[in-house]
Amino acid sequence: MQNIRRLRLPATALGLAAVLLGGETKNWNQSEYSDFEKGSLKGLSLRSDGLLGLAPQFREIFDSSAAYLWALARDSAGNLYAGGGPGAKLFRISATGEKKTLAEFDALDVHAIAIDRKDQIFVGTSPDGKVYKVSAAGKSEVFYDPKTKYIWALAFTGKGDLLVATGDEGQIHRVTPDGKGSVFFRSEETHARSLAVDANDNVIVGTEPGGLVIRVSPAGEGFVLYQLAKKEVTAVAIAKDGSIYAAGVGTKQAGAQASSPPPAPVRLPGSRRDRGTTRGRAPPR
Repeated sequence: MQNIRRLRLPATALGLAAVLLGGETKNWNQSEYSDFEKGSLKGLSLRSDGLLGLAPQFREIFDSSAAYLWALARDSAGNLYAGGGPGAKLFRISATGEKKTLAEFDALDVHAIAIDRKDQIFVGTSPDGKVYKVSAAGKSEVFYDPKTKYIWALAFTGKGDLLVATGDEGQIHRVTPDGKGSVFFRSEETHARSLAVDANDNVIVGTEPGGLVIRVSPAGEGFVLYQLAKKEVTAVAIAKDGSIYAAGVGTKQAGAQASSPPPAPVRLPGSRRDRGTTRGRAPPR
C-alpha cells in the first residue's frame, strides 16, 4: 500500500500540468468612450475622446436661498458673485468665505453678471429687465434699459464697452461707460442667448431657436460659424488659442437643419459685400 500511495502524487502533478498547458491567454483593449461609459467611475473623469484622468475635486462653498443660480462672476480680489431666482438676488462670497446677500432687484431672475476692470459690478435682470450697476456696499442703480424682454448675458469689450445679449428680438446692445447704448447687432433669432469676446474684440454669440454660433466683428458684421443640433446655445467660451466652445440644450422641431459646419463662414448683412444667408445684420449707421 505504501508504494501505491507514493505513485498517486506524481500522477496528480502530471494531471495539473496537463490542465495548465491546455489554458489560453486572452487580451482585450478598452480605449474608447463607449468602453468606459458602461462602468462606474470613482475619482476619475472620462473625456469625450476616451481619455481617463483624475476627476476635479468638488466641494460646496455656498447654499443660497434661491431655487436657481444662473450666473457667476469673480472680481480681481477673488470675491465670487452669484445671481439667480426667483427673487432676483445678487450674492457675494468673499475670498475668505464670508457670504452675503449684496443686492435685491425688482425682477424675477438674475441671468447675467459682468465685472469691469475697476471691479464694478453689472447685473442683468429678467423679464422686462434692466442692467444695474451695483456698488461694493450693495447700492444698485439702473445703468441701462434695453427696452426688451430678457437680458441673457453681459460681457465687456477691450475698449470697456458693455455688451448686452437680449431676447425676445435677438439683439446685442453696446453700452459705453457713461451708460449710453444702442443696438450693435441684430441676429434675426428670437434670443441672443450667450456671448463672449475674443482677443480681437470679435463677439461670439450663441442663439435660440436656431442653435447658431455667430462671430460678430467690431464693425458689427456677422458670420455664422456653426449650427448645433440643439436649439439653444446656452454658453460660449473662448480658449487661449482662439478655439470656441459652445454648450447647447433643447430639441429642434422636425424639419430643422441638422448640425453641420458651413463650408465657409457665412456673411450676414451689414456691409456692401453681403451675400448668401441672411441670419443677422448690423443696425443702420
